[in-house]
Amino acid sequence: MNCYLSFSLFSRFANPGGKKNKFSMKSVATVAILFLALMAPLIGQAQPVTTAAKPENPGKKPPVPSEINYTVMEVFPLEGRFIAAVNRSRELALVGDSAASFVDKKRTLTEFECAVFSDGATQRLTTPLGINNHGDIVGFCHDDLNRMETGFLRSKNGTLFQFSAPGSTSTVAYGVNDFGQIVGQSSGTSGTFSFIRSSGGQYQNISPPTIEALVKAVAINNSLKVVGHYTDINRHHAFLWDNGQFTELRVPGATGNSDVRQLNNNDQALMFATVDGVGSYYLYTDGNYLRINSPEGYTWQSINALNDNGLLTGFAFDNQNAFFDIIAKPSKK
Repeated sequence: MNCYLSFSLFSRFANPGGKKNKFSMKSVATVAILFLALMAPLIGQAQPVTTAAKPENPGKKPPVPSEINYTVMEVFPLEGRFIAAVNRSRELALVGDSAASFVDKKRTLTEFECAVFSDGATQRLTTPLGINNHGDIVGFCHDDLNRMETGFLRSKNGTLFQFSAPGSTSTVAYGVNDFGQIVGQSSGTSGTFSFIRSSGGQYQNISPPTIEALVKAVAINNSLKVVGHYTDINRHHAFLWDNGQFTELRVPGATGNSDVRQLNNNDQALMFATVDGVGSYYLYTDGNYLRINSPEGYTWQSINALNDNGLLTGFAFDNQNAFFDIIAKPSKK
């Protein structure tokens, strides 16, 4: 089914008009209504440059920033849907009440569903979790009987196939890179494993760092780096995996666990942690952990995805407590 989403781009001038509606939520599906609110940039008078400025401390490196700001680019009225993933071209994978959706650059929405479910299932769910820069989407197919759970890969041309890891009764595909390599998790009689599935259908298990650890891999980039979590007898660890080597990702000062959700092709990771009693999202980049501030006029509730351009997408409330799905870009402010 194809239809057109009405949406508004943020520009340099306020977009008056439009009516705000309060949100509602059905199970995991989030309902958002479109409204455009724009902040005009501050205008200053340029001054002529007469002499070159000298650095205050020659030879001293500038301090590493501790936070990063964002500006809202798009607001979406996705009735009964929310954005699960975004790629470099701002194509989207959407989670719905039962079916999934692909949204292209022109904001044309196409629904799709898995074909194979448990016999007798009355509630059939197709849940997308990742999208690559070609518009290919991965996720998993499941139902109310919980007898089978398969991964899926849906190509941009509409072709969808379901797959299961060898010996598994449950397979979930979390992410896919531009070479068609899929990262996910499977479970069966032999236990629970995280895997990398090649474009040709071969599986490589991601071996845990210790014998008692349980690994959950959630994203993969074009350098074959993977992020996820592993749990051992001590606690829950966020990690970056590179060619068999685990590097723990932990926000400085975090109490409890640091969580990681996404990884882009610039080796930047989207994370969540609680520091000084405040839960916040963080951008891991070049070895630094930058706290992600809410865009002006909005408050993040959940950030779900990060793309190669550094764009974020997730749920946010505006100043009138109206609920939206938004895409935001890094800003210099």
